[in-house]
Amino acid sequence: MTGSIRIRKAEPEDNEDLLGLEMRCPQGTELVFQFDRSPDFFARSKPYERSWVFVAEEGSRIVGSIECAIREASVWGVLSRAMYAFGAMVDPEHRRRGIASMLMDKVEAVAASEEADLIYAFIVEENIPSIKMVEKRGYFPWKNVRQNLLLAYEKREFVSPDSVRPLRVDDVPEVVELINGMYGGHDFFLPFTVGSFLALVERMPHFGLEDIYVYDEGGEITAVLGCWEYHRVLAPRVVRFNMRMRGQLLMLKMMGLFTSVPRLPGIGEKSLQCILTPVAYHEVEACRELVRYVNNRAVEERMHFVTLICEVGSPLEELIEGYRRTLVTVHQMVKPLKGQVYDPPGSRRLYMNVEDV
Repeated sequence: MTGSIRIRKAEPEDNEDLLGLEMRCPQGTELVFQFDRSPDFFARSKPYERSWVFVAEEGSRIVGSIECAIREASVWGVLSRAMYAFGAMVDPEHRRRGIASMLMDKVEAVAASEEADLIYAFIVEENIPSIKMVEKRGYFPWKNVRQNLLLAYEKREFVSPDSVRPLRVDDVPEVVELINGMYGGHDFFLPFTVGSFLALVERMPHFGLEDIYVYDEGGEITAVLGCWEYHRVLAPRVVRFNMRMRGQLLMLKMMGLFTSVPRLPGIGEKSLQCILTPVAYHEVEACRELVRYVNNRAVEERMHFVTLICEVGSPLEELIEGYRRTLVTVHQMVKPLKGQVYDPPGSRRLYMNVEDV
């Protein structure tokens, strides 16, 4: 029964209750973890120009939440208004009461009021109940996305270390041209202007121009790569491992007596990671140098992972050949809102707005 449930917009005063709700909603099967956004639950949605957070409330208790954001993007070559739904969660003690559907109803109502052309979501492939729920609501699979978590445990040797330097403000026009040239024609991409690029960087918590690096070949920028310390926004915290993973951890511990091995988060420990963004290049090898630089920085700062998020089969995966990594596959689900019929994207490329996943 949902008669006693009220959906309302979240307020800053809800921060502690929302952090507590998230800790009560563990995820995963082989690796069970909680998301930890402390100290600021709302930091997750700050990269978006326009976003909303809604809560489901019973009495004075928050028992569910969902977030959404609106953006313009090109889909099948048509400029579209796309609503992104994310962060849905329901207190385990209040599930099977239709609360998740009520939260999705609210997001779709906002999408309609914003005259959105479509709504989309990303769902981890093992989350079958959520996939089935959105399919019943008219969503269909668009693309598969892969989170490539590179294990940050050993430094890599540079080929041309003198060519790697931090981004300067006067580099931004050239970097914007590089990004637009690489992703023009990709679905869910909107070309940057210098102003929109700087505004996005400004909105991203714990990120700045000083976290972006370029490969400079005699005054020409041939690659750009940023390093967003995302664990400062949202970090998985390990709750428990299954027996197979416990065995793997024990084996790694024994191997560590003789050689360098990956350092993985333990029970109750936050997973420390940086996400690679933006990523663009004229020359693959130039960007590989930047990946080596960021990897070495992550090793020095004792992070667990350096993460590249991209469409499965993307040319970007060439950048991380030879790195040990763990993979998480995520399904992008799309629902048209104005009766339009989208052909399957097929070989069309997907641009991953990294703040989405």
